[in-house]
Amino acid sequence: MRIAHKPTVDKQAVGRAQARMDQIKRRDFDHAKTLKAQREAVGAKKGEGRVAGYSEEAVMEAVATHGSEVLSDKRFWKEVKIENPWMCADGVVPTFDSPNGRANKYGKVRERWRGGRWEHWDKKRGEWVPGEITKRKGAI
Repeated sequence: MRIAHKPTVDKQAVGRAQARMDQIKRRDFDHAKTLKAQREAVGAKKGEGRVAGYSEEAVMEAVATHGSEVLSDKRFWKEVKIENPWMCADGVVPTFDSPNGRANKYGKVRERWRGGRWEHWDKKRGEWVPGEITKRKGAI
């Protein structure tokens, strides 16, 4: 007996969502270009004020869902850029992680589970060392 199954993903819905994301992306690009042209027309030099920005729709949606405090929250907009890399005008997506894994968006990392064992950060040596600082009871 053969078991019939239904597809788990609606390809039409995925296509519609992708088309909507592409439309938003194009609108944000166009808005950023327009804003940059306006700033250059006024005589703003490189590094003075905002060179590109978010569309009004994106800002109003953020205010409606998260409140007006997001207007001055740089961390929020950094996370928005990480989630939506096309918003980065220079093509560089920001990150909270440090190159050696010592810090992430939640703060400094003292211990980590890697390669099937615990490692902790040794300040004197300046590197990750096998072993754990705090003994875990009942943990892996």
